[in-house]
Amino acid sequence: QRTLERLTKGCRLPSWMFLTRFEHSFLENLNWTPNHYPGGTSSTSLPWNANAVVHLTPFCHIELNLKNLYLEIEMFTRLNNAKLAITVEAFTTNYTNLQVYRWGKKPRWLPTAKTKMFRVAPRPQIPTEDYEELKRLHNNYRTQIKSLTGYFTEKYSTENIQQFDIEQHEKSIKDDFLKCTAINDEWNRQIKIQREERVAKELEESVNLAKQRLEERQQRQLLKLQAADEEVRRVIEDSKDFITPDKLDAAIEYALNNPVDYNFALDLDGNVYKGRNNDSVKFEIKQ
Repeated sequence: QRTLERLTKGCRLPSWMFLTRFEHSFLENLNWTPNHYPGGTSSTSLPWNANAVVHLTPFCHIELNLKNLYLEIEMFTRLNNAKLAITVEAFTTNYTNLQVYRWGKKPRWLPTAKTKMFRVAPRPQIPTEDYEELKRLHNNYRTQIKSLTGYFTEKYSTENIQQFDIEQHEKSIKDDFLKCTAINDEWNRQIKIQREERVAKELEESVNLAKQRLEERQQRQLLKLQAADEEVRRVIEDSKDFITPDKLDAAIEYALNNPVDYNFALDLDGNVYKGRNNDSVKFEIKQ
């Protein structure tokens, strides 16, 4: 952070000898390449607006809030040919003191530790049998890859690829269309036969169903007619006892000569005496 403050506040970086050891390692580990902005604007004397994002590629992404500040990149020519590419984008953010953490590792800009600076890792000792087996496997692998590479190179080389012929292409399209049309016609013919069979079967089923419904309707009408005839005959039979104006006098005379008394009495023996008169016929009740 102190190095970035010195880069941005002073507009010019001091000479290489005045940098601290930390700043020296920080700039040395960046290994940047120069970049120019679109539109022909050089990275030197670049005006920055109030809200700017500074991308320090490839390792850092630092967001700063700068106002009316001009950054000059000419100073990096003195820094042992260290090169820096800075890109600026308009960005509105409230982030402050943004830090990058590498889980389980130290920051990228820190130098090699003193205990590890001159350490030489021991060369791994591989047994002879393992070495021969690995060598054989690697040789087989390289041989197979070389064979496949040659095969695909020969197969897809420009010399073996036929030139595109527009006439042949159109002819193949027409032939394919004719084949598809023939297949489609065959499918239509088969479907037509199936459709005709299905329609004939459905028509036959519809006719049979209509006949069955007609028979059921005729049977219901016949039953209704029979019931009506029976009712008419019953009414005609009952009409013989009807009292018409012509039979009114005879009916009155018959009623007077043959009175009907619905009163009755019972004695202690269970005999029934019909009528109001005591001389009525005695009827014995069946036990």
